[in-house]
Amino acid sequence: MSYLFTEGLAGERGLESAHVDARVLAGYQPPGGLEPQRPPDGRADVFRLAALLDSPVRAGGVGKDAKATYHLAISAAPNDRLLSDAEWADIAELYLDRIGLASAAMTARCGGSRSGTPTTTSTSS
Repeated sequence: MSYLFTEGLAGERGLESAHVDARVLAGYQPPGGLEPQRPPDGRADVFRLAALLDSPVRAGGVGKDAKATYHLAISAAPNDRLLSDAEWADIAELYLDRIGLASAAMTARCGGSRSGTPTTTSTSS
């Protein structure tokens, strides 16, 4: 998770591609409540986010050793226009539905959020 929220250019800080403006777009609660805090050094504090991600999984009785996280990287073509957070959240919901992780009906029941688990994106310049 630290990698996802590390910001910089490709080749910097161990990044394979540019990470700019990484943020939470959707989740089981409003994204602002899931967003990692950024202290003055700029490094995102992902420990709180990790605990928040684990809480519904643990509440569902999934053990600590279970692989309850599914990471899928989605990006727009370099020449595409910038997408809004709402558009990215819609795309995430579509992917969750199409790959069978959560149906559109199921995500609609997640407190009005667009996905059962938080989704992050980063835009590159």
